[in-house]
Amino acid sequence: IYTGIPLAAVGGIVALWLRGIPFSVSAAIGFIAIAVTSLLAGSQLRAVSSQIQDGYVPALLLLRDLQSDLDDLQQGLQGAVAASDRQLLAETGTIREAFLAKLQRADEISTIDPDRTRSLAESFTEYYDSARSTSQRMIDGEVGEGLLRSIEEMRSSYNQIRAALDTDASQARERMQQA
Repeated sequence: IYTGIPLAAVGGIVALWLRGIPFSVSAAIGFIAIAVTSLLAGSQLRAVSSQIQDGYVPALLLLRDLQSDLDDLQQGLQGAVAASDRQLLAETGTIREAFLAKLQRADEISTIDPDRTRSLAESFTEYYDSARSTSQRMIDGEVGEGLLRSIEEMRSSYNQIRAALDTDASQARERMQQA
């Protein structure tokens, strides 16, 4: 953008010379106006580009990773219950820690609301604690209405977190496109 300004000025002067029009005060003012407008447009473009590169793109990548971790966690819990394997259940703690660590990094991204991140971390922690407890109960062979209620609460919590991540990703994409 900035290299175009001198080239445009030279081109404008050459055009005036070729047409035989003298370089007047009004022509000089026109060149200055074009130069200032170009500088302002360039600054605005750089600011928007920086916001996209430093804010929206990292936010979308983070949200994609969180969605993936949530899916991995659900699959890990299901696998542990299907295999009746307490060790597999314990290994889901690694996915939990990765999810929460990524949420902490969200504070470094300017386009992500910190209050939303804290709320998501709280919801996720409650979901994980409930899901892990419910999965442990299933591995231990528990049956009954209490377990069914716990499974339904676990499913509802998962769906709420998944919907929140999907909504945040959709909104981030829309804001990036508007920028």
